[in-house]
Amino acid sequence: VPVNVASRLQKGMPVTVIVQQPDATNTIKPQRYAVSLKSIDPSVIPGAQKVTIWAEVDNTDGKLREGLTSSLEINFATPAAQPAAP
Repeated sequence: VPVNVASRLQKGMPVTVIVQQPDATNTIKPQRYAVSLKSIDPSVIPGAQKVTIWAEVDNTDGKLREGLTSSLEINFATPAAQPAAP
């Protein structure tokens, strides 16, 4: 994520992971997983001014596979996503 977005993130805040995954008919459809932000890398990627973040999705059912396209949605409007007061 861009550095200016990373400064507003907190570990544990709610996020949605969206995975483009095949359904029962093998049609690729977006599947949404509500999870918490697991980690925020403290370093900045040189030249890109971005920070790496992680969220984990439970895959005990084995439906998620390496190589599937995914994205992360952050909703700053939720109360839990508001930065802590200084």
